[in-house]
Amino acid sequence: MSKNNKGIKTYFSIFLVVAVILLLFYFINRYTTGEVNFNKINITIFAASSDNINKEYFKKSEELISKLNELKNKINVVYGGGKKGLMGEISKYKGNLISSNMKQFVDPSMNDEYLFDNITDRQQKLVDLGDAYIILPGGYGTHYELLQVLTLNDIGVSKKPIIFYNINHFFDEFINYFEDISKKRFTAHNLKELNSHFFDTPDQVIQFINTLKQ
Repeated sequence: MSKNNKGIKTYFSIFLVVAVILLLFYFINRYTTGEVNFNKINITIFAASSDNINKEYFKKSEELISKLNELKNKINVVYGGGKKGLMGEISKYKGNLISSNMKQFVDPSMNDEYLFDNITDRQQKLVDLGDAYIILPGGYGTHYELLQVLTLNDIGVSKKPIIFYNINHFFDEFINYFEDISKKRFTAHNLKELNSHFFDTPDQVIQFINTLKQ
């Protein structure tokens, strides 16, 4: 091997070492300043996809997302994709937003990290990705998702926190219904024993999320 080739390889090796060191310093600096956090919590949010609901629900959901933006260095937000209904408010999250969607509901203007042919696979991905769940008002789909995470906690497969954002007392009757089921011994656990938490304001939700370990 010629001296020129050896010299080129030496300089190239030095360049690679310096580049790696600089990259390490870059990420360490961003990590310590909070710009990058490798221990973020994934918060999966279940919510209505209907646009035909009272505007108050949009306003209150927007307030929550605005508060979650203040935690964007600590959390990732996971949701079902698109811009319709309260899910559209979730899509405005300014941090790392992860979408698990069905192909038939794709919005061309949105980026979906996960796409599925059926609701079962889409649903399972939303559940699997979440370290905790926020439940906003919604219809059949939202309650389907809610009942799955409640059931997983009930049978001991999971212990993940389930956070009800009880806008305008939306979940009051649901809570009462399941408390009645528990009293009649159709289930061994009431909602609170399933790591469920009920909040009326965005600040209460944020305060609870700040107590979760990364």
